[in-house]
Amino acid sequence: MGVIYKELKKYDRAIEEFLRAFYLNPNYAKPYNNIGVVYYAKENFSSPIRNYQKAIKIDPENLEALNNLAVVFKKLGQLEKVKAILNQALKLGVIHAGTHYNRAVLYEEIGNKKSVIHFYQEFSKLGSTSHPSLVQEVKEYIIF
Repeated sequence: MGVIYKELKKYDRAIEEFLRAFYLNPNYAKPYNNIGVVYYAKENFSSPIRNYQKAIKIDPENLEALNNLAVVFKKLGQLEKVKAILNQALKLGVIHAGTHYNRAVLYEEIGNKKSVIHFYQEFSKLGSTSHPSLVQEVKEYIIF
């Protein structure tokens, strides 16, 4: 229900639904991640940070929350924090398309073209089924 309310831009109602899910299972990290997504959509950037961090505290291997936290810090121009969070995500050893995409975006911001190409290529390999349209955009953006 929370996702539906978020899509309808009924943000306060979405947060209520996500909190209800958390109260039903306090060891479930996804509601906090989703609350962070809602606050990010509202452009209230301190609240998503707190909620993504809560999700990560519950589940330190939550790649979705790690990547979302990195996106917020990038939006705030805190690139060293972005780099540290994405390094943490990569150290988990799980192959995750979003982490590679976010690394490419980070290196693009820094101006490291070699790393941009490397991480976009990795994203393109990993994201072909989960993010086909974005992979196509990336392929058009860089020459392999």
